[in-house]
Amino acid sequence: MEPDISMGEHNSRARIAELIHRLLDHLLCHHEDDTKALLIIVKIYDLLMLHVGGQRDEFDSRWRSASAVKRAMEDKLAGKKKHVRPLLIERVQLQHEMRILDRISTQLTTLHKVLLDDLFKLATTVYTEVRIKAQRVLSSCIDVFDYFARTLVPPTLSRLQNSPDISHEEFKGCTVRVC
Repeated sequence: MEPDISMGEHNSRARIAELIHRLLDHLLCHHEDDTKALLIIVKIYDLLMLHVGGQRDEFDSRWRSASAVKRAMEDKLAGKKKHVRPLLIERVQLQHEMRILDRISTQLTTLHKVLLDDLFKLATTVYTEVRIKAQRVLSSCIDVFDYFARTLVPPTLSRLQNSPDISHEEFKGCTVRVC
């Protein structure tokens, strides 16, 4: 059987997300101690769900530097309405990028729900580094996706029960989510 590499007519983000979800299930069943792979999966989930069209931190640094350059090159004699042409072009480009970054879909689809459930599993894992990174991504997702926080309540409450089946790390991961 040849591997299916071509994305064809399918949504490439959705296809990659499905493949990574299956890979995570396999890793959690057979190689749960492979923290390096789990950290990479958390990073991929972060990129798939939160970074559509560009990186927010890069944009913020470019916005700050453009503002500093604008203040430095301001023409005090011409007044506030007269700016150098390259500064205006840079501002238009940054404004366009801001629109793209702010246009991230906040509709919670079934695929998003599956990926967010995976992140919740990773946010309550035994391995500290994986748990912390997954909690950061999950926290960002709560800010982006409408009504996602409501879906976290039942699994969080089930892990906060006083049960011998719940590990200390799972309990700790859930208390961080609650706070």
